[in-house]
Amino acid sequence: MIRSNHRRNIEIFKLNKIQYNLIITISFTPHTKLEDKKQAISKK
Repeated sequence: MIRSNHRRNIEIFKLNKIQYNLIITISFTPHTKLEDKKQAISKK
């Protein structure tokens, strides 16, 4: 049980890292490219 909980924490950490990277990328992207980014993300 502890092991599965630990694994879930790692998954959450990975997700948070990905979201953090996305926020950084979007915040440094000009607004013209923002729509393209959103479409690219939604395609995934």
